[in-house]
This record gives sequence, C-alpha cells and structure tokens, in this order.
Amino acid sequence: MASKADVEMEQDTNRAADDEELNTSEEEEEDGLEQTEVEDANQEKGDDDDEEEEEEEDVSEGKKTKGKKCVPGIVYLGHIPPRIRPKHVRNMLALYGEIGRVFLQSEDRSIKRKKRKAGSNGSRYVEGWVEFRDKRVAKRVAASLHSTPMTNRKRSHLSSDLWCIKYLH
Repeated sequence: MASKADVEMEQDTNRAADDEELNTSEEEEEDGLEQTEVEDANQEKGDDDDEEEEEEEDVSEGKKTKGKKCVPGIVYLGHIPPRIRPKHVRNMLALYGEIGRVFLQSEDRSIKRKKRKAGSNGSRYVEGWVEFRDKRVAKRVAASLHSTPMTNRKRSHLSSDLWCIKYLH
C-alpha cells in the first residue's frame, strides 16, 4: 500500500500540473489577443496579407468538404411498351436507385397521323433515357435488368415485354 507521504506527493504534483495548465492557457489567450491587435493594425494600414491567408484557408476548407462526388449515370431504354408513360418508368426503376430525369421519345408524327386515321387516339413512346443520381447504380441496373421481364406478374400487360437497357455514361 502507498504511504501517506506518497499520496501527498502525488496530490502536490497534480496541483502543480494543474497550475501549469492554467498558466499555459493564460499565455495562449495573451498570444491570441496580441495576434488580433496585430491584425487590427494591419487592417488599418491596408495590408492585403490577411486576405491572402483567408483565401488559402477557404481553399483548404473546400478540399476537405468535397470528398467523393456522385456522378450521374445515364441508361438508354431501347424499347418502351405501349401505354407506358414516364411516371411508370420512374416508378419501375426507382426500386433500384435514386432517379434524376426521365425522357421518353414519342413516335414520329407521320405514324401518329396514320393511327389517328385508323381510329386510335393514343400516342406511344419509342425509346427513352433515364438518369440515375449515381453512376454505379446505373451500371448495376443496366447489367442486371437487360433482357429480363419487366414484371413477374402473369396478368400484367408487361409480362411479355423484356427490358432493353444499356448503360451510356
């Protein structure tokens, strides 16, 4: 066991260490005050050195916050089944990742006119492009869905249609 003298000695050294910490923090505060006084004096003189230092700090902060940047990925849909709209495509592909923009190209006007004369008022989309927020997700979706059925339900009007999907960039 430790004797009383050892315990008292440890307490004294702890107090001395605490006093040193207080002294160093006071010195740091004084240094900080001196620095602000120097900066104030430089601003009065019109020195631009501080502005350069601030710009360097801003650049270094910008590098730290960027980290990994998510690059969007675009996939091409080569075939769009009848009666499918952009919101349907968005709902079907949103299961795999976050989607940005969806664009579907409609039929040519001449084909629309022929259909109207035949009695059909509906328009159809021929091909489309879907932008995923992350490039890796777009690559994965294109690789896994290409040549697979659009739905697994037998009674769906999409049961016989296959995904024709390619990753662009």
